[in-house]
Amino acid sequence: MSKLANQFRRAADNLMIRLFSLFPLRRDRILLMSDGDFWDNTRAFYDYLIARGIHETAQIVWLVDHPEQHQANAPKNVKFVRMHASHPLPARDYYLATTACVIYTHQPPTALRRAGQVFIHTTHSASQLKASKSFLSRDKEKINLPDYQLRCGVDGVEKFKLGHAYKDEQYLVLGMPRLDQVFTEKDCITPLAPVWCGEKLILSMETFKKGGNFDDSDNDSDVFGINVIHSKDELLALNQFLSDQGYLLMVKPHHKQDLGFLEFLELDHILFVTDEQLRSNDIQLCELIGNCDVMLTDYSSVFYDFLLLDRPIGFMISDMEDYKRGFIVDDPLSEMPGEKLKTLEDLKSFLLAVKAGEDPWQSERLRIRDRVFAHQDDKNSERLYQWLVQRGVLQVRR
Repeated sequence: MSKLANQFRRAADNLMIRLFSLFPLRRDRILLMSDGDFWDNTRAFYDYLIARGIHETAQIVWLVDHPEQHQANAPKNVKFVRMHASHPLPARDYYLATTACVIYTHQPPTALRRAGQVFIHTTHSASQLKASKSFLSRDKEKINLPDYQLRCGVDGVEKFKLGHAYKDEQYLVLGMPRLDQVFTEKDCITPLAPVWCGEKLILSMETFKKGGNFDDSDNDSDVFGINVIHSKDELLALNQFLSDQGYLLMVKPHHKQDLGFLEFLELDHILFVTDEQLRSNDIQLCELIGNCDVMLTDYSSVFYDFLLLDRPIGFMISDMEDYKRGFIVDDPLSEMPGEKLKTLEDLKSFLLAVKAGEDPWQSERLRIRDRVFAHQDDKNSERLYQWLVQRGVLQVRR
């Protein structure tokens, strides 16, 4: 789409939103949106609403890129509406203009809002280690801020204050709905690894290094998504080691990672799992996290989520000096409660220690967990729902 055509479409959508704002505001409807369509915090909150039967008396509208994939199996009073297109979208604009409660995970669905509407940004990290785009830009005031943002604790609030212009009263320390899912005990391994024989599961999740407008590393050697592995021979050696020790390793690339940069090999004890595989098996990321016995990561905030399970974490830092985006803490290594790994041999030693029952980092994990999470249960969705009802943002018949 040309720049001019895009400007025309945006202007047409904004005009329709303003016109639809003349219609009554509906408080018996909730509008949800997530990065990756039917996903993340808003999906977890949606599942909670459906389980409680809230859709029987209030309408739920989802903004997605592919509504046809979801509408056929939608429960009563649930409507899927197209979010993006090269032309104006009257249906989307109507719901954006007439729904009192709008909840989203990443970017807001519109910069326009009317009196009485409440926009809630769920965010997608309990706390932060690395710098985000807003920290890099230092352009706090131009960010389209929501009315409220969910946070997991004071730690996350204080870190977000470094790069965002929120007021104190805009932070809701209710927890993130998707963290409820780490406690669900849903079997996510069998659908993804049909030959799984009960081995201990290691989940490797690095932040993205190349994708979108970012090239966050000067190091091009992390082609296997395991930055301590630098060659195919090392990957094959790791696969054999995992087989010998009774481990299965799942490598889950970041959803923004340029997959064309990675090399996926078909191995029996190292599996590469994509977003599409998770979606096709209706597996949410935090549900998968709840299945793993050990986490490997680099600077991704996902390790904070894993702290709720109190299980070993290995931090792969072989490309730390090449990581361009940088960190928001003065000593990032002190924020990483686990073994620091730079080589294949480091990784092997770490996994052998875990197998032997050694866990020297437990007290440090618990210290950071208690600092980050005001709530360490599976009631995050419940707290958000109660807040919406008590504030009159969402009205349902009891």
